[in-house]
Amino acid sequence: MSYERDELRIDLRDVAEGTPTERLPVPVPERVARYHPLVTEFREQRDRHEISRAQMPRVSLILQGLVLEAERRGYTVSAPDARKVVEHGRATWSGDRDGHLQLTIGGVSVRLRVREDGIRTRAIYPKHSYYNDREYVSARHSTAYEEGAKGRVSISILSPHTRSHRPSSWRDGKRQRLEERLPAILMEIETRAAEERERITLERDAAERRRLAWEDAKARARQLHAEHQRATVLGEQVAAWQRANSIRSYCEAIEQHFPFGESADWVAWARVLADSLDPLSAEPTMPETPADVSADDLRPFLDGWSPFAPERDRRYSF
Repeated sequence: MSYERDELRIDLRDVAEGTPTERLPVPVPERVARYHPLVTEFREQRDRHEISRAQMPRVSLILQGLVLEAERRGYTVSAPDARKVVEHGRATWSGDRDGHLQLTIGGVSVRLRVREDGIRTRAIYPKHSYYNDREYVSARHSTAYEEGAKGRVSISILSPHTRSHRPSSWRDGKRQRLEERLPAILMEIETRAAEERERITLERDAAERRRLAWEDAKARARQLHAEHQRATVLGEQVAAWQRANSIRSYCEAIEQHFPFGESADWVAWARVLADSLDPLSAEPTMPETPADVSADDLRPFLDGWSPFAPERDRRYSF
């Protein structure tokens, strides 16, 4: 659905293959004897927490239910990688970029972020003991990061993105708690994975079509370049032949006008020059096609394609 000027445009398209058609339940346990290793890792990575300690037990149960259901459906669940390396060679983590959980469905990874309204990540607070208003504060036991906690927890999909207007974040509400929204969350995760697979397939197909069109353009360009070379050689031969004949005609005119003059040496030299210029002094043959053609020589015949890759040539982009 899109707006064009004052008109509403609605395009009907088939859904991507693998898109779920119904919301399946996601049971959340009331208590757990042993957490899933990923949930345990989440609980232990305190620097990445964006929830208060008061909400940790509840969030742990929510993640336990989500992780177990995802694995039951055959998906791979893992912790996100902190990819950006900065000071001292250590990888840094960002809630906005990396999130807290990653589900891989059919080769597509979906990143999730779990946070509580009013909470900032603990990573911005000191990791060591410090003094605050003359009072000694242990960073290990500091609760400064959760002073703004609202008690409302949300789960957001960070990637992949979608062009639709479907929600990408779900939180506790007056009518539904986050636990009840897990079926919708997992359904959206599956939908985005299906759409991303379709997008990748379409892009791959488009890239293959571009590559084939580029190969065809290069083949045509080589033919056109060869024809251009032949036409150039032909033009040079015709010009040389015409010049040679013009010189001979000129020599004959000199001999007619001055039969007993002193121009014999000049005429003899001119005739030798004409013979050297005349392409018909030997039988002409088809010029050989060069094996290697430079990019600059091929570029004018590529119809706007780059000579280096299946893309439009920047020199001809406006």
